[in-house]
Amino acid sequence: MKPVYIQRICQDLLFFPDENERIEIAWWLLEEVTGITRQEAVLFLKDIEFNAREKRLYKDLLSALKDGVPMQYAVGYTDWKGLHLEVNESVLIPRPETAELVDWVLTDHQEVNLSLADIGTGSGCIAIAIGQQRPTWHITATDISVEALGTAKRNALNNNVKHINFVENDILSQPLSLSNSDSLSFDILVSNPPYITENERDSMDARVVDYEPSSALFVPDNDPLLFYRKIAKQHYSKELYFEINQRFGHQTQQLMSSLGYKSELRNDIYNNPRMIHAFI
Repeated sequence: MKPVYIQRICQDLLFFPDENERIEIAWWLLEEVTGITRQEAVLFLKDIEFNAREKRLYKDLLSALKDGVPMQYAVGYTDWKGLHLEVNESVLIPRPETAELVDWVLTDHQEVNLSLADIGTGSGCIAIAIGQQRPTWHITATDISVEALGTAKRNALNNNVKHINFVENDILSQPLSLSNSDSLSFDILVSNPPYITENERDSMDARVVDYEPSSALFVPDNDPLLFYRKIAKQHYSKELYFEINQRFGHQTQQLMSSLGYKSELRNDIYNNPRMIHAFI
């Protein structure tokens, strides 16, 4: 049974149709407003009342949520794979499926000294999660967005991951290169590039479409594999790990095969084909 203070918050969140989502957001709001964690809150045998400052903050957050702002943007952070990450409208909110992609890379590669590139790093979540577990790897993270790179750099610093080289790069129009180097090769390349077609936009959650960066989400209907083809054709690495659109799993495999790669397609926790490992 929900504590009375969570029941009250849930009543304010009825604009969320899913009850489980309401409950999770209610606990998050309680912690954000009062500093009391869920674990601490369950020890309270009495009600929890907000003071004046907490009421103002609660009202502001509730107003943002009613306007459709994702909770993560409203509070300015998310906790993902043990990382505390700043998120804002210049970066995507990290998803559980992306954590699975990170786990695949880490499980496959236990080596001490490898180089890795994360293309389209956004919040930096992939590069930072891998860097935290592989402190001796040489990691490069790129993005077209200066604002996203700023967020990623802060996230790396705040999570004490200091061995990532962040590079501004438009992978569609610029060869990936660093100073004093005409070209690069990496042991591993990982990417969660834009892969949602424009004709899928109308079926998506408005909170995603209205607030998350379109440039990190959408590709043209007539070229859904645009980023995969561009990255794979450059042969920056003999091992590529991609998050993909579940609608194009086999097409992505066929593309990799046409470019000289073998590949393995893997389902995510929701049993959707969501990741591919391409290798030579």
